[in-house]
Amino acid sequence: YQPFEPVYSVNGQEYTKSYDQIRYFPDMQLSSYVNIAQVKLTSAGSQFALETFLGSSGNVYCSQNNLYIAASLYRPAYYRQGYTEDSESTVLYKFGLGNGVSYASRGLVPGTILNQFSMDEYDGYFRIATTRNGWNADRSGNAVYILNASMRQVSAIQDIAPGERIYSARFIGPRAYLVTFKQVDPLFVIDMTPSAPKILGKLKIPGFSNYLHPYGDHYLIGLGSEVEDSGKATRTTGLKLSLFDVADVNNPIEVSKVVIGTSGTRSEATDNHKAFMMYQDVVAFPATVYEGAGEYGSFAFQGAYVYNVSPQGFTQQGRITHMDEQDYLKAGDYWGGGNREIQRVVFIGGNLYTLSEGMIKANQNGTLAELNRLVTD
Repeated sequence: YQPFEPVYSVNGQEYTKSYDQIRYFPDMQLSSYVNIAQVKLTSAGSQFALETFLGSSGNVYCSQNNLYIAASLYRPAYYRQGYTEDSESTVLYKFGLGNGVSYASRGLVPGTILNQFSMDEYDGYFRIATTRNGWNADRSGNAVYILNASMRQVSAIQDIAPGERIYSARFIGPRAYLVTFKQVDPLFVIDMTPSAPKILGKLKIPGFSNYLHPYGDHYLIGLGSEVEDSGKATRTTGLKLSLFDVADVNNPIEVSKVVIGTSGTRSEATDNHKAFMMYQDVVAFPATVYEGAGEYGSFAFQGAYVYNVSPQGFTQQGRITHMDEQDYLKAGDYWGGGNREIQRVVFIGGNLYTLSEGMIKANQNGTLAELNRLVTD
């Protein structure tokens, strides 16, 4: 028999949360715990507070003063009397962080979110972008919602790009930027004024961006896939790095794009923003590259791509790999992963450091000349 109470440790001392100290989310019927810990770093002894909740899991967004947990709520039609369609929604729990962790309020919006970048708090309002999947003959659709401090809906824009779904979202100040996709990639620029949100402009181009990163005040960097539409099917044809100019909110444009490899080329940075590195005018990310003809081509390279970015576009510095010639020969046409697969790039003291499970390598920014390496396997 294993006890269900959460156990945690502070400075080597173990503590147990008793059942009467655990709260629960009434909407959720999950067996997992959510632990919200707060450490006050400015006080002697690092004061520690922990609140435990049963029954919710999902994406988390944290502002300076509040923490939000978003969990998907799926309700099949046969559980809901009088309904013939299944229902998807996102339940939101808000916690204040001013004086310890305190539950503040709850909200609910239709649809589900993509990731943490689908949420944002700005000027006292909470903004969220969702996709409602189509069931039966219904079409999918997308929306943005604006909620007040009590998590009550103030306004919304619904039915954005019917039949498509959100591939990336980013809230920056008073604007929201959405990328939806089915056959082409519309980039939407949205005015998020709480009293009257509206779509300002959109750009339709081949492909899609899975991740959007702000660059200066008027640019976005997108990382995703180039696509080819044969009329019968759509397939990816390479990893795409894009620079968008959104200074004219009514007419966003793609200033520059770089397509890496062919079909099968991928980067962890499209799904995990921690793998995307940008410092000043340097952009870097890991990629596994396939080249050549065929449905997926053949494995050609694994490592980090490094670029300089300016308002005019991208200039490649080069690329860094931890693999040697023997590693490439062993890989053959397909790369199944290994301890020399670069996963992260960091910028420290004017140099680039790449990290894999088996190596840390330092390269000079600009020339990419190797400075040193540490083999860890």
